[in-house]
Amino acid sequence: MNVTISLPAKLATGAKKLIAKGYYKDVNDAVLHGLRREIKEHLKDTEKDIVFDAKVRRAAVSGEILSDKEATAHGLRV
Repeated sequence: MNVTISLPAKLATGAKKLIAKGYYKDVNDAVLHGLRREIKEHLKDTEKDIVFDAKVRRAAVSGEILSDKEATAHGLRV
């Protein structure tokens, strides 16, 4: 897949500096590295959310979590 993007001037300048220092071979390499890192972080955060949601569901089923109505009945503010 080919994608054409426009980079803000500061971002393009930063990428050129990293290329000049040898961190990346070209702008494409820098963009791919950044995109891969962002996707990996997003997936990690998504996995954390899934694990947390499962824990909350298990706690709700076992009665460890009160519903809003139950919390209010016990004098707790929701």
